[in-house]
Amino acid sequence: MVKKQRKPLTEVLKIMKNKLAFIMMATVIGMILASLISFLVLEPQYEGTAQVIVHQNPSEETTAPLADQAKTLTDTYKEIVLTPAVLEPVAQGAEKDLSYQALRDQVEVRTNDESLVLQIAVVDNSPYAASDLANQIASSFAKQVGEIYPNSQVKQVADAKTHTEKVRPKPILDILIGAGLAFLLATLWALWQAYRDKTVRSEEIVSEMGWQLIGVLPEMSQTQVRETRFKRKGRSANSDDSKRRI
Repeated sequence: MVKKQRKPLTEVLKIMKNKLAFIMMATVIGMILASLISFLVLEPQYEGTAQVIVHQNPSEETTAPLADQAKTLTDTYKEIVLTPAVLEPVAQGAEKDLSYQALRDQVEVRTNDESLVLQIAVVDNSPYAASDLANQIASSFAKQVGEIYPNSQVKQVADAKTHTEKVRPKPILDILIGAGLAFLLATLWALWQAYRDKTVRSEEIVSEMGWQLIGVLPEMSQTQVRETRFKRKGRSANSDDSKRRI
């Protein structure tokens, strides 16, 4: 007789079906926690972005292709923006107390390999401070580049504007992440509990193990359990009455 092999995927789906209420409850709790953290705990962050362009005067000594020159220069300028020479004067002149490292953590420089345009983005909990810091960093960068590379000219082509739309947190994304993590953890917990449970719960397992089935105890509902208890109490009461009469 050929034994039927149970497919792992079928077993997983069966376990998930049995624990569906728990998994769904955990998912809802994860969504609620994520929304509370996103709306009440995390501080809103705003971004200000200034654009600068660097123009280098042609040099007779330069023989590299223009594309390679642009890539090298943008990488170099990106590093210069994040140096203490550029950021420390801005941090010292800021309205709130800022260290060089704290300001550096707020700054992101975005470059394009095909051009010499740099985007200096600053993230802050104030939209006005974010735009102001971005403009100050652009001005400080233009000054420092002129001293380091006399042949280079920096021009700010776009000032940072004040945007009141926050860039993070993003509640919808946070809620989806919270729901996904809660669903995953609840599913893994359900599978782990099923793996640890060594109880034989079906005749199929007995057949697969090659054991001999002696008998099966039917599962009783709560109503049947209550009726059985009531009958036992009735029999016990009748027995006591009979003994008293004797």
